[in-house]
Amino acid sequence: MPFILTSDQQKQAKRRLAHVNLSFAPIDPVPISFYCKWRDEYLNRNANFHNNNGSNDVDLSNEDLAVIFNAKKVSDLIKDKVGQYLTVHFMCNDKGKKFNKLTAGMCVLGTGQKPNSNTQYLLPNGNSGVKNAEKQQFADRNIKIGQLGDTNFNDMEAISHLIDTKLLAIFKDFETKGNKVKVIFAKIPANEQGVINGVIVNPTVKDKLIVIFAPNSFDENIKESDITPFSTDIVYDFGSGCCPPA
Repeated sequence: MPFILTSDQQKQAKRRLAHVNLSFAPIDPVPISFYCKWRDEYLNRNANFHNNNGSNDVDLSNEDLAVIFNAKKVSDLIKDKVGQYLTVHFMCNDKGKKFNKLTAGMCVLGTGQKPNSNTQYLLPNGNSGVKNAEKQQFADRNIKIGQLGDTNFNDMEAISHLIDTKLLAIFKDFETKGNKVKVIFAKIPANEQGVINGVIVNPTVKDKLIVIFAPNSFDENIKESDITPFSTDIVYDFGSGCCPPA
């Protein structure tokens, strides 16, 4: 189970945080126990919204938990891009109906660079394209949900991670494990106290939508009680390391 910091550990973590540039936090495996908690936070947020608001204005009754990308195409996207940022942009793929069908697209941005109306995104279907309408749908969804009085959808429109040799190696490994990578939606609790690989969770992404990278063999619906010492799948927390480049 995720552990809670003692007061001494909290002091140590705060000192460590002061010396950690969160924008360059490494992408490392995340314990499955953390994954289960963050995934459930995402699912419960959608369920609570639907129970309280129905589906007349925003329909979150049947959202996908994950979308699948071609791992080689992601590798090709980021190769020779060390020092830039792999960016996952959230989108809604509902053709303007009820702000549902959460999905994502990937692009590479340099420091200080922002996506624009001509930005091409790698998509789960393996194609690339400009997706301005889908990006706007996601932004409008958060606004509409806020207008309905729900304050639990204060999400960033995109999250990014520095492209380094470790990130390149992870996607090469995904290529060897079926050439597919699951991008799983999750939400870090606002009160998350955990420390992963010696780094506390980035406070700027607490209470916000993130994604987890996993091989295609990983069961995104796994229960923590099903985890055994022989569980071999490794999942990576892409969201809590950093935010879009400034």
